Amino acid sequence: MVARLVGKIGPPREVHLHPPADRQEALEHHMHPGNIFVAADEPQRPRYLAVDFGIMGSLSPADQHYLAENFPGALAVFAVSTLSLQAQRRRRLPDVTLWCWRLGMLSLLGAVAAWLTARFFSASPALALAAGVLYIVGFLQSVVTEMLYKILPFLVWLHTRELRTGVSNMRQVLAERPMRGQSWCHGAALSALLLACWFPWASRAAGLLYALSCGWLGANLWLAVHVYRRALRQSAETRSGLQ
Repeated sequence: MVARLVGKIGPPREVHLHPPADRQEALEHHMHPGNIFVAADEPQRPRYLAVDFGIMGSLSPADQHYLAENFPGALAVFAVSTLSLQAQRRRRLPDVTLWCWRLGMLSLLGAVAAWLTARFFSASPALALAAGVLYIVGFLQSVVTEMLYKILPFLVWLHTRELRTGVSNMRQVLAERPMRGQSWCHGAALSALLLACWFPWASRAAGLLYALSCGWLGANLWLAVHVYRRALRQSAETRSGLQ
């Protein structure tokens, strides 16, 4: 393992850790994107750089085997249960956030199917890569996008409703049309990335679509922030006028 030590110990540097054979089951409990880096100084042999080893644990070989055998099934049950509950929702009018959730759950099922196929039937690198794309871009990013489209407009509405600035509902914070356009772009990027798993010539177009989708998401979120800042400015002007 390669660890980058940062903080009070001086300039960032890398330390190579070689745990003994009986400690290969080390488990890091704080593995979020902010603690993961990739050293690309050797593009053909990229190195994994980990930060923050404050919460460590271990898994025995038996535990590892149990999780590996049952985790895909648990994910599949979660996806099917979520889709079933959404099908029973009382509000029949679909919206962007529902579309994102369904895309996420279908992608999760696809990731499980691709991983199981690559694991037990076909050791295809492209299939294993597709499983990763479906899980990260199709499942995780779709669900996070849905949460952002729900939470951010709600927070803006919540914190501006007492300012009397005209923000009376969440649709005024972020309209359906820009969210829908970004969601369709995200779906197109996911399709292109899956295509690139088998046809590398599609990688450049897939990357451009993915960058466009992420940029569009950022622009939509900025629109919501702009509404909030405008409401604060209008409220301040109103108070100054009354004084």
